[in-house]
Amino acid sequence: IALRFALLIALLMLASGLLHRWAGAAGVLGLAAVSGLVDVDAVTLSMARMGGEQIALATAASAIAVTVAVNTLTKAVMAGWVGGRAIGLRVAMASLAAVTAGALAAALA
Repeated sequence: IALRFALLIALLMLASGLLHRWAGAAGVLGLAAVSGLVDVDAVTLSMARMGGEQIALATAASAIAVTVAVNTLTKAVMAGWVGGRAIGLRVAMASLAAVTAGALAAALA
């Protein structure tokens, strides 16, 4: 599992670098959004390593925020799928509140 995770981080770093050259910050944010459907950790570690060197710190921070938001909302959808509408709505409201609080904190920073 550790080797797979290391490979995932390496692939994300490679893809982030290539997408940054090809599409700029939008490419990195797009990759972050897609990655957030599955995992947060690999993008967080990749952006922490690349931020300030290969990618601007603001872009790296935004990529992490996008990944966390997408992952959080994905889990809310999964909760609704598995637990039913009532559970899904509760988890979705809590998730939306958490994502909104994170966005507000980032905007005020």
